[in-house]
Amino acid sequence: YQVMGEGDSIEFPVKIKGNNVEKGNFANINGNIAVLSDTSLTVLDDHGREVAYSRHSFESPVMNVSNGYAFLYSLNGKKYMVHNGTKEVISGNADADIFSGAVASDGTYIIGRKGSGVASEIDVYMPDGTKKYSYKMVSDYVSAVSISPNGKMGVICTANSERTNLYSKITVIDFNNKDAVFEHVFENNFIFDVLWGKDGYIYIAGDKASAICTDRDYIITEYSYQDNVITDYSLESDRMVYSVSSQGNLDACTVYSEKGGKDPVAIPTQRTVISVSSYAGAVAIISGGDLFLFDADTASPLSKAVLERDSRKAVLFNETNSYVLGTTEIRSARADELL
Repeated sequence: YQVMGEGDSIEFPVKIKGNNVEKGNFANINGNIAVLSDTSLTVLDDHGREVAYSRHSFESPVMNVSNGYAFLYSLNGKKYMVHNGTKEVISGNADADIFSGAVASDGTYIIGRKGSGVASEIDVYMPDGTKKYSYKMVSDYVSAVSISPNGKMGVICTANSERTNLYSKITVIDFNNKDAVFEHVFENNFIFDVLWGKDGYIYIAGDKASAICTDRDYIITEYSYQDNVITDYSLESDRMVYSVSSQGNLDACTVYSEKGGKDPVAIPTQRTVISVSSYAGAVAIISGGDLFLFDADTASPLSKAVLERDSRKAVLFNETNSYVLGTTEIRSARADELL
């Protein structure tokens, strides 16, 4: 399933450096694949050639890729690193244990961390590591943060169980204003990830529902999973894709493609979905051990590729080719069998 042009050097498959890679630490960065293992960050190009390599000492490594940068940190540790896909841009220690972080297109970065005298604090840094803004969350704990592509605003997801039920909240902040611009509470929906998209919409992933928020008038549209269980999700550039399965029937899943200003597109599958990703107008799904591509806006089936049985995650780098994460190696797959 690997087809390249004449004269191209194909290095795939590439052995993983380290003992394991979490699915969330395998992401497209500027068309290449960033692979964060328990020991190092490796970036490979679409031929499998190494573009960058950095060892790290993060105890529980986490990677968040947005706007052409990777923010790497040790979950509940202070260390972090900003990487642009070819080299380390800056590294340092936050003021307290990190919950989440993200980088804007200009290199400005945001960190959500444990607070001092409060539950959580937000710090925003200039590309050179100079702190430019801070925001305190008195009783809410940060679960995820994102930053607007222009580096001027941020969105914070927090959780709290002070009331009878767990609730989550999103807070939009302007780095030139000490007060929050917008807040919204989600009852009984734990918000675990967020992306400020390049299209001006904020994409919100929860355990009971997804949501999309406009960044001008902050109108939120929520899409309930209807008691279904989320099996995988992807927040990439300007689209959210996720798969849900019925609690009583884990074999059948429905994949949803959501883009700001449009109704969600549903893609039904007959088998469990373990991986979803998107690129431009395509959605890639690993289901029943194979890779399937669908049109992200119409749900029309496009093509497929047969995968190795240990394939855990597929990340599109164009509308037909994906990077594939196996147990011990990284591969490339071209979905060229038409459906």
